[in-house]
Amino acid sequence: MNRTLGEALSGRDNALNFVRLGLASAVIFWHTYPITGATPAWSAAEAGAWAVNGFFAISGFLVSGSRLRLGFWIYMWRRAARILPGFWVVLAVTAFVFAPASTLLTGSSYRLLDGCSYVARNAALWLGQLGIGETLTNVPHANSWNGSLWTLYYEFGAYVAAGILFSLRSVRKHRVLVLSILLVILSAGVGLGIGRDLPRPFDQSVQALRLGSFFVAGMLVHALRDRILLTPVVGATALGLFVLAWALRIEAWAGQLPLTGILLWLGAVIPIRIGSKNDMSYGVYIYAFPVQQLLVLAGVSAVAGAEASAGLALLLTLPLAWASWTWVERPCQTFAKGAFSPRSGRSAMV
Repeated sequence: MNRTLGEALSGRDNALNFVRLGLASAVIFWHTYPITGATPAWSAAEAGAWAVNGFFAISGFLVSGSRLRLGFWIYMWRRAARILPGFWVVLAVTAFVFAPASTLLTGSSYRLLDGCSYVARNAALWLGQLGIGETLTNVPHANSWNGSLWTLYYEFGAYVAAGILFSLRSVRKHRVLVLSILLVILSAGVGLGIGRDLPRPFDQSVQALRLGSFFVAGMLVHALRDRILLTPVVGATALGLFVLAWALRIEAWAGQLPLTGILLWLGAVIPIRIGSKNDMSYGVYIYAFPVQQLLVLAGVSAVAGAEASAGLALLLTLPLAWASWTWVERPCQTFAKGAFSPRSGRSAMV
């Protein structure tokens, strides 16, 4: 008898983290072109954007399960512990290690005050400062130390929205209907390009609609997970619908559910368990960009070429991602899970 998608993804014995690692690697290859100034022979930006979409789809699926199991404040506490410590540490490492080290390659000046400003102005997830003094003024993608971090503001916003939405008993009871309606609304907003012509910062609604639509698609699949059989037909159908939407040029309107289905189906059936215990996908995502900038400053990218430089960046980022998971992310998550456990005497918050 075939298992359901929900059964296959109910624990850690799946390949979801491996899929997320693959998506993070795809973002590295997307970023290599603007960072090195090379012209891709393919639509790298579009492929990279879909990799980010995939991150949000998987997050929507996983976060739904977390919110349904936990009370609002415990849920938010754990979501904050998942995203903020690693984010704060990468800000500090960039400001006080990468940026001053870059001056050894360029001879430019570095001021501690600029590093402190970089950390302080970005600490709330909204990026208010991209560069650090004069450290990245003579590179193709100038004055931007980490172009990956902008999505985390929307990620955390999606956590908050999901937490509030599932605080309503009627939404929990009718979540398939509610999430279906919400997905249609968000997808229509993406397809119509709502917010595209608005002045800053209101033009950011374009990104909020796009990323939010994939997050909600993940939430909807989670609501249907026990009705979806894990068969090759399901995977082939999701892939076929995605290809059809792309061929008809309606992927902005109709690509959310097919992509979500593809990624979750792969996470359920791929036999690879890389990352099932040590999830380095987040670390790869947040550390790769500054590593790529350092490779440009060192002249490696100019010699190796964009694609080879991206592969080298991935190899150099993996140890940093492992350190982030081992010394920052996992300890903070362990603390967050134990802080309000029954043994701590604070279980009333559940």
